[in-house]
Amino acid sequence: MNDKKDDVGAATLFNNFAMDFRSRVDSLIKSIFLISGGVLSITIGAFISKKPPVITQEVLHSIQCAWFNLSFSIIAALTTMFLLIVAQAQTATKWRVKIETNAEGLQVINNPVWFRVIMWVVGITAFISCITGLIYITYGAGQLLSAKP
Repeated sequence: MNDKKDDVGAATLFNNFAMDFRSRVDSLIKSIFLISGGVLSITIGAFISKKPPVITQEVLHSIQCAWFNLSFSIIAALTTMFLLIVAQAQTATKWRVKIETNAEGLQVINNPVWFRVIMWVVGITAFISCITGLIYITYGAGQLLSAKP
């Protein structure tokens, strides 16, 4: 009897951990959207204004790399969110089957390892692309400012 209480306590702790972890993932993905989208909006706006800055080929290359990386980070972040939704749908289906069959005992319901690896790779790619885009845009801005008389 004590084992069931221990199992339920462990399951509750695991569920709380999983919810906290998912909340942190959501926050990171939202930060990637905010940072990448904001930087793209600001820099694109600067170049389509009535008086766009005069830039060198080096600055142009840096800005192009930044825009590519920031755009890619948004796409990868969206893909990560989609994959998380698919994973939750799969988990819900497995959970429903467990309830419908009246299966007893605790069971960890998880997605296949290959699916979790894909989610991690895409999520890490979103993060790295965002950071890389910020580095490129910072470098380009520095070059642009140092070229001014």
